[in-house]
Amino acid sequence: MAKLKRIPIPFTRRLETFQRQVLPLFVWLLAIAGVVYLLEQEEGRFHFVGLAESQEYVVASPQDGLLQELFVELYQEVEEGELLAAMDSRILTADLDVANAEVARLDAEQQSLRAELESESRELARDWEKDYRRFVMDGVGLQIDILQARVELETDLVEAERLRISAERAASLLEANAGSEADAEDLALAREVVLARVATSRDLLSELEIQFASAQQRTSGFAITEPDITSFAPRLEALRQAIVVQELRLRSLEIQREHMVMRAPTRGVVASLAASKGRSLVLGQEILRILPHQSDVVFFQPHLAAATIQVGAKVEVTRFGSQKVVEAVVTDVAPQVDAIPASLWRDPAVAEYGRATRLSPTPSLHLVPGDPVQVRFLAD
Repeated sequence: MAKLKRIPIPFTRRLETFQRQVLPLFVWLLAIAGVVYLLEQEEGRFHFVGLAESQEYVVASPQDGLLQELFVELYQEVEEGELLAAMDSRILTADLDVANAEVARLDAEQQSLRAELESESRELARDWEKDYRRFVMDGVGLQIDILQARVELETDLVEAERLRISAERAASLLEANAGSEADAEDLALAREVVLARVATSRDLLSELEIQFASAQQRTSGFAITEPDITSFAPRLEALRQAIVVQELRLRSLEIQREHMVMRAPTRGVVASLAASKGRSLVLGQEILRILPHQSDVVFFQPHLAAATIQVGAKVEVTRFGSQKVVEAVVTDVAPQVDAIPASLWRDPAVAEYGRATRLSPTPSLHLVPGDPVQVRFLAD
């Protein structure tokens, strides 16, 4: 049987088949690739991933000493200004007793020098020189009176703070039905008495400072009008230097008293406890950490991005797994490129880098530290 000859397909027929079957498929594939590419470009330019972060507050010992009380427990909710811990005030009280004794010694030294000068003044022929010496010693006496008033004021302030701590503790126990109402009232009354003394001491201190300023002005004016006064400054120098030293010591004690208690710097949760009641601490040693309730959102701009989102730009923030969208504003942009947290890498094996960008608070999203978020840039 003879082999049949294959009839060739005309070129026009082949072209028609290509146009009807192959070309549409090729066009669709090309269109899909273009859409995917454009979407990736859009995602890279306007969509970013980020994390909810929270800046922990470290509460540390303000001085060397013993931690007398710790008023919070792990994971306890605290409000801003709430009492957290208190240092032992016994050393401070002892230092104030020493300061009080030193002021008494200075006063005795001043009285002795005054008596000596008054004895010498009987031999002076000029009355105005006697007056000048008296004015100078009056000023020194007022300086010592001011020191005495400051010591008494600091002593009362320490006692008032101690009673305040005890009163707050008693009130907390009373709310928990574990304390006595009478004890709480007694502590509150005792604190009111001490605060009344504090007010009186402050008034007295203000009056003494006014008198001292007036005495200085009077002495300076007298010295100008009578330049030939016999100098006796070397005999006063030791006493004056001792007064300056005591003033500096009192300032140091004031600082210790101001830092005797520690209060919450913000509203949050006690995230960790590093010390316990009765423990001896050194300056700067960590006592506890507070994690604020409000978390900040930080996202990362790719380091190869064509343009950088600047401070003030508006964005939309979405928590992963949630449909809620919140508008925020860029508040800070890092000046350098850093490694992006590994949890945000698209490929766990390939590290990514970007510029950290912080947003304004988004409390309505109820984010907790570590929550991943998506950020979309709202182009103008």
